[in-house]
Amino acid sequence: MPLRVRLTLWYGTALALVLIIFSVVLYAITARSLRDTVDESLEDTAMTAVRSLEERGFLPLINEEELLSQFPELTRIDKFFQIFSPSGTITIRSPNIKQHEVPLSRTALDAAFAGQRVFESAKYPKEPPLRLISVPIWQGDGSWRDERYVLSIRLPLRRSALPLGI
Repeated sequence: MPLRVRLTLWYGTALALVLIIFSVVLYAITARSLRDTVDESLEDTAMTAVRSLEERGFLPLINEEELLSQFPELTRIDKFFQIFSPSGTITIRSPNIKQHEVPLSRTALDAAFAGQRVFESAKYPKEPPLRLISVPIWQGDGSWRDERYVLSIRLPLRRSALPLGI
């Protein structure tokens, strides 16, 4: 093979390799940035809702419409919420959850009892992936009988708007 052809192949291969590496790194950085933005949005919504729910108390509010009228911060159009009891059963859920409830994972329940918040991802067939945050809510008067509930907020991720794997 002539030297000119070998150099052209070598430079073409090197350029293709550099472009592939650059594309993979750029994709990873963009995906991470988008996931962090989604997580910050979920966290801001959750912290606002938790503050309101803990300050005003929510346990007497079993009716979802009453809860939403008293806590308008839970009525975000693009997000769905569920409040789980200490046993892990759904106490209250947003009326805009049409398909099915997202069960609380054991990891999220354990973390809530430890006072931590947890981010998770979920995927159901024929639906866009979901990003979830689960945060603890204290309900009580400060005594040893206080109960810790869990607020779970989920956001559907549209495949056309976000890279796969987020």
